[in-house]
Amino acid sequence: MNMSGKILIPEIHFSGDRLKGNKVQRSTRLIKDLNTIFKNDEAFKIMNPDLPVYEVDCYFPVKENKAGESNHLYAGNRYR
Repeated sequence: MNMSGKILIPEIHFSGDRLKGNKVQRSTRLIKDLNTIFKNDEAFKIMNPDLPVYEVDCYFPVKENKAGESNHLYAGNRYR
């Protein structure tokens, strides 16, 4: 409850390893998205290009550069 006694429904929540909510954005990077960071081109070519490297859920409740307000929440997974 908030100060006025009303029950507030959260805009976002965690569900397992995911951030859920109406304005949550999800970003996934695959091996093929990261081709410029590999030194060994031969090793890169034999890797599964659709293998996930990491996933991130993002929530930005306010616009960028608004002083005094928190505007970032990240939850993510990485894969080995």
